[in-house]
Amino acid sequence: MFQSICDKVCSESKIRFCVVINRMGKLISGGFRDKIKPLDNEEERRIWYMQSALEMSMKKEFGNNLGDINHIVTYRGNVTLINIPIQDYVILLSIEKNGDVKETT
Repeated sequence: MFQSICDKVCSESKIRFCVVINRMGKLISGGFRDKIKPLDNEEERRIWYMQSALEMSMKKEFGNNLGDINHIVTYRGNVTLINIPIQDYVILLSIEKNGDVKETT
C-alpha cells in the first residue's frame, strides 16, 4: 500500500525522495526517485527518520489546543524536507530547493 503511494509521489519531477516511517522512526516503505543521487548516507537518513518521528510525536502534544498537524516543512540550503502525518505513520519527502511546497502538500 505505502510503496504505491511513494512511487506515485516520486513520479513528480521535483520530488527527490519519499518514504513512510512508523512512529518509532523505522522505515516502512519508499526510497529515491530514479536517477537521484543521495545528498546523505544511509546512517544520516536513519537518524533523520528517528528525529522526524520524535518531532512529530512532540508536536502532537499541542493538538488539543492548536489543532492537528497538517505538515512540517524544513527549508535547507540544498533541499526542502516535508513531514506529513498519516494515521500512525509519517510520510517524509525531500524536494528540490526550487520545488513548490504548496503543490507537494
